[in-house]
Amino acid sequence: MFLYGFESVLAAIVSRRRITQCIYLRNLSKARDPLSPIIQEYRRQQDILRSLPHLPPKVQYVDRNELTRLCEDIQTGGVALQCGERAPDQIFDKWLREPLPGPLAVYPVSMRDPINLGALGRTCAAVGATLLLPMSHAIGITPAASKASRGTLEYIRVVGVPTKGPETLRRMRQQNVCVLAAMTPHPHFEAAPVTQRPPITQKTVVVLGNEFDGLPDEMMQHVSGIIHVPSPRRVDSIRTTTHRPLLDSLNVNSAAAISLITLLQL
Repeated sequence: MFLYGFESVLAAIVSRRRITQCIYLRNLSKARDPLSPIIQEYRRQQDILRSLPHLPPKVQYVDRNELTRLCEDIQTGGVALQCGERAPDQIFDKWLREPLPGPLAVYPVSMRDPINLGALGRTCAAVGATLLLPMSHAIGITPAASKASRGTLEYIRVVGVPTKGPETLRRMRQQNVCVLAAMTPHPHFEAAPVTQRPPITQKTVVVLGNEFDGLPDEMMQHVSGIIHVPSPRRVDSIRTTTHRPLLDSLNVNSAAAISLITLLQL
C-alpha cells in the first residue's frame, strides 16, 4: 500500500510499525508552483529524509501525476511511502490480562468510515487512550485513515480484537473491566450523563456504537453502564407541543472526545 501526506509518512517512518519499501518525493526541480510553497515542501522533504533509519528504504523523485497515480488521491502532499500494513501492537488476550488499569480504551464496534477512524485516532492520541480495533468487519488502518489522523494512527497503541462484539464484551466483564456504552439513553437501561461518572478506578473501555441505533441488545446485556452527553439547548418541536434536545446525538468522534476528556477529568 501507499501512505501519503507529510504527517502520515513521517509518523510511519519514525514509529517503525510498518515495513517500508520505498519513499516517493515530488521532483521539485520540475515544479511550477510559486516559490513559497516550493520552499515549504522542500523543508518537509528534508525532515523526512533526516528521519530515515540507518538503513533507509529506496528514495525516488517523481512528478505530481505519478504520485497521484500511486496513491489514487490528488492530495498527496508531495510524498508517498510504499509500505506494509500497520499491524496491531498487541493481541486482545494479552491486553485483557494486564493487571494494571492503564489508560482508557476505546472500542468502536461498528466503524466503517476511514475518515471517522482517523479522527478517533487523533482523539486517542490527545488523551492517551488505547484503541481496540475490531479485526473482522471494521475498517482497518488504511492510507486514508492514517492521513485523516494526521499520522497519529501510526504510533498510538492499537489492540487487535478478533472476536465479535458480544463475545468481546462478555470476556471483558469476566476480567472485571468496566464497560461503558457511549450512546443516547436506552429505554431499558439506566443512563447517566458522563459528567456524573465517578473517577476511574479500574480498567475501563468506552464502547462506541452506531450514531443512530446505538448498540444491539445482545451487546447491551454485557455493559456496566451507559454514559451520554446531555444537550443543554432545547427547541420546540414543530409537530408536537413537547420539548426535545436540539441535538439528540453527536457523531461518534465528538461523543468519544467529550466522553474521554470528561472521564479523565482533563
